[in-house]
Amino acid sequence: MTLPDDALARLGRALGTEDAAWLSRLALELTVRTVPAGTALFRQGDPSDAMYVVERGALEVCVTGDDGRDAVVGRVEAGEPVGEMQILSGGRRTATVVAAEDTVLTRLPRTAVEALAREHPEALRQLGDAMRRRVRRNQLVAILPSVFGTLDEAALRDVEAAVEWAELPRGAALFAQGDEGASAFVLVSGRLQASVRQPNGADKVVGEIAHGEMVGEMALFTGEPRNATVRALRDSTLVRLDQAAFERLIARNPPALMALTRSTIGRLRDVQSGAVRASRVRSIALIAAGSEVPLGAFAHDLTAALDAIGPALHVSAAELDRLLGTPGLSEVSPDDPRAARIGAWIDDQEAHFRFVVLEADPTPSPWSTRCARYADRVLVVARAGDDPTPGPLERALVGAEGRGSADAATSLVLLHPASTRLPSGTKRWLVPRRVVRHHHVRVGRADDVARVARFVAETAFGVALSGGGARGFAHVGVLQALDEAGLSVDMICGTSMGACVSAEYALGWDPPTMVVENQKIFGRWQRDLTFPMLSLLGGHRSGARLRESIGDIQIEDLWLPYFCVSSNLSRAEMMIHDDGPIWLALRASGGLPGVFPPVVHRGDLLVDGGFLRNLPADLLRDRMGGGTIVAVDVSAELDLQFEHPYEHSISGWRILWSRMNPFATSIATPSLAAILQRSGKIASVAMQRDALLHGVDLYVRIPVQQFGMLDFAAARSIIETGYATARTKIAEWLVARGAPLPDRAHVRERQAEFREAIAESESA
Repeated sequence: MTLPDDALARLGRALGTEDAAWLSRLALELTVRTVPAGTALFRQGDPSDAMYVVERGALEVCVTGDDGRDAVVGRVEAGEPVGEMQILSGGRRTATVVAAEDTVLTRLPRTAVEALAREHPEALRQLGDAMRRRVRRNQLVAILPSVFGTLDEAALRDVEAAVEWAELPRGAALFAQGDEGASAFVLVSGRLQASVRQPNGADKVVGEIAHGEMVGEMALFTGEPRNATVRALRDSTLVRLDQAAFERLIARNPPALMALTRSTIGRLRDVQSGAVRASRVRSIALIAAGSEVPLGAFAHDLTAALDAIGPALHVSAAELDRLLGTPGLSEVSPDDPRAARIGAWIDDQEAHFRFVVLEADPTPSPWSTRCARYADRVLVVARAGDDPTPGPLERALVGAEGRGSADAATSLVLLHPASTRLPSGTKRWLVPRRVVRHHHVRVGRADDVARVARFVAETAFGVALSGGGARGFAHVGVLQALDEAGLSVDMICGTSMGACVSAEYALGWDPPTMVVENQKIFGRWQRDLTFPMLSLLGGHRSGARLRESIGDIQIEDLWLPYFCVSSNLSRAEMMIHDDGPIWLALRASGGLPGVFPPVVHRGDLLVDGGFLRNLPADLLRDRMGGGTIVAVDVSAELDLQFEHPYEHSISGWRILWSRMNPFATSIATPSLAAILQRSGKIASVAMQRDALLHGVDLYVRIPVQQFGMLDFAAARSIIETGYATARTKIAEWLVARGAPLPDRAHVRERQAEFREAIAESESA
């Protein structure tokens, strides 16, 4: 068809080119379309096959926000393009476009735009800029209800007029602690990290800000200096709202102040209560630690595991080129006009998929750099048997230490052959890196990959077990009940006896093995008695039995992430054991003063962790960063309640004689070990009533007061008590959450196996 010269000129301005000859050739592929008022040109989710330029009339652009409501996000006037976003970036329409009045448009098919990209790549810059503006506006409209409440078109225009757009590259500071607080920001895309300066001069990370959240808003209310430093973990886009603009916005839209106040108070309440927010992680970058790493296969498996949590998309350089129909596009430099297509396309995928898995190239490249810069989380994937020295790609993308002060959180994934019994040598991988955690994955084991996916998605399942001497056998029954309920444990920790049982679970021991081995370790404690100059027990035999049972396995070589807690008597501080020999960590965590001699560690004395954290649920919550926390407690609110045959004094010789003389009445008193153990636990038990249990999803207290703390002979009864209590609590919890209960026939079968195995182990 033939278009008037002025129409061709408008088309050229919309496309970013003034090449008259090329526009004349392009005109042969154009068609004119008239859309009556109130009619949709296309709808959100429709396939994208063309873009349009408005000749006469106007269009309204509507999107569905995070709250499920439709909102008008813009108006397209004469001379402006519409629908170019998906032509450039690929995918389906991200908005519904309706004619505000009778509208005449020029239609350009996809083939024409692709020809423009080939012959006039510089023209893409203008289209790319327009596309970016529209993507940003759509993103802003989608998240504003969570900040300012529901906004109509007029209120939306007020917000747009009040804010300023800002781009923050990865690693750059938004503001520093102590800066004047004169404005607030809404994060439209990307991820930020907040840290505070400690008295010792070190920076402590206190949280992350995800897209759709406001940061620095307290400055709008108080005007006080910033109380934290905020940096970009990935390339981020924000809108800035200063005090004057905020006051104008609130004056015109008073309900927005109430919505913002509710949002701010809600977040403060969540922080104070320890409530875990829903994960906002979107993009995950996978980086190979060596050239032989099967990164594509792992990316495929991880995407499948993530897809079970929410829709997931796997993107490699080749896949990006295929999806966008442009070979080599993924490798263009950042200043290439076509680079805008990549960023806009990834932004679009994050709006449509819960997770986007970005597979980096095996060598340094523009695409690999983009993967790292766009990522909320980074996984460095390695073969466990390879050289652990960080290679050029890893050094270039995540740094020699694995994580900088403002880089996306980095984890290490070590791939093992399917037949591997237990990892070894993990320490050599961890020393040259600084990662938030590491994962062991057996090739072909879907459950191992699923565990990594849950950590990435911040939906992992963690269990904390308390100390309590022989009462800790109840933990064995609890773990059996969790298994029967189909609840896969991703991380486990404990103190004292809880440390021992949780380590054995991380080793892969089944309940009968735990019973047999723990009776060997603890059941004959009297044989370790010594002259009580330092302690009642010498620790030689019990330590040897512990080492013989556990072996010389290192904590970092366990399949499951694990830690335990001891108390540093020399420094009056808690010590977390997450590496080194398991047996030594367990010996420290359960070393009750007066009963066992303290463990000497680098000149300090370590004793039972129950003094400072008998139930380390809060530590588990902080380390997991999100997910579900189960805390199991075998300590008693009331304990050592006897009818004591004395008031304020008693003769030890008299007690000894009553127990040695078969004709004398035995004097019932609590043992010295029980008194020492309870004395060490009371502060920690009292603390559990307050801050330590905030953020715990399921708290299970096992009624084991009738058993003595050294009553290891009652293992079967204690296990049964823990099992029965946990089954009831877990079922009630699942029902309250609306989760399905496990199949009854399966549970009955597992119950029979469990009880039979316990009986056999007891007789053995």
